Amino acid sequence: MRPRAIIRAAGATVLILAAACGSPDAEDRQAAREAVERLPADSAHPPAPAGAGGTRALMRNVHFHLPHDVILRIAYVAGEMRPLEKGQPIILDDPASFVMRVDAGEIALSMGSLERLMNDFVFAYDDAPLRDFTFETVDDRVLMKGKLDAIVDIGFEVEATPEMTPTGEILMRPHRIRTAGAIGTAIRNLLSLQLDEVVDFSGARGVRAEGDHLFLDPSELMPPPRIEGPITEIRVENGFLVQRFGNADDNRAARADIERRLQPGSNEMLFTGGQLGFGKLRMIDTDMRVIDRDKDDPFDFSIVRYMEQLVAGYSRTMPDDGLNVYMPDLNDISGDSTAAPSFPAQPPEGS
Repeated sequence: MRPRAIIRAAGATVLILAAACGSPDAEDRQAAREAVERLPADSAHPPAPAGAGGTRALMRNVHFHLPHDVILRIAYVAGEMRPLEKGQPIILDDPASFVMRVDAGEIALSMGSLERLMNDFVFAYDDAPLRDFTFETVDDRVLMKGKLDAIVDIGFEVEATPEMTPTGEILMRPHRIRTAGAIGTAIRNLLSLQLDEVVDFSGARGVRAEGDHLFLDPSELMPPPRIEGPITEIRVENGFLVQRFGNADDNRAARADIERRLQPGSNEMLFTGGQLGFGKLRMIDTDMRVIDRDKDDPFDFSIVRYMEQLVAGYSRTMPDDGLNVYMPDLNDISGDSTAAPSFPAQPPEGS
């Protein structure tokens, strides 16, 4: 393989940096602005079937763990969960069986989550052209380091700024590229092939190249559940990669709805409508709050290990037949699902 383009373009690779979440959306989102229970299914990817029984979701101050321990740091989100199979309930035990549509909100990824995403999910296949990624931020840019699998392994560093394209993809445009060692430098100086001519990304998830530019499909880059929605802004802020979904009106409406419907000052997830299943339980016309017992830090919740948190917590049926589930943070319990709760087994009066 002639690795120059790999190196130049590897740059562009700062790729998946972002993977964050979401997908193109061309139609207006009046539903979010009116805070209704149902949202339009208008992703560029095939939407969940009509009438599949979506469940409205509101979240505030949640660290949401996906498979491979990729953590979505959710400041706030308004959206809807939809089953991929028509007529089926949403089953939390099978994240690949449903889609989470985000209509408005802000979600951030740490550099550690980007490393796990790239190494353990996006490029976790034999003969991947890029590997051993590490990330850090430099002002409003991301510095990516890794290795190129060419004739010999070549270390590289790429500094890039993430950009949104008009079609909703994420473009990583490199500003500075460095290669390690004399061989890497010679290859970079002698060859001028472009990325799409020398690097095969067919095994990677949600990545394509045009010339030396790398384009990322956010909805395909993340581990399940698939996350869709209109990303309107992507930026590097305080060491995190931050994505905003929806326009200014969407976000004002979402924040107002969250403040109205969630408990004051809580780190919480509220699910309403549709059918929702977890473990042996099924909810019809879902009305469930999942509440962090510790308000002092974000709600550390795992879609993979939620049952451990559920066992270590407790629930209360409310007068309106809704269910309040109180959970400890994932990082406050041991890996043993039989571990005793780290707080009283019954909620205090007034909770």
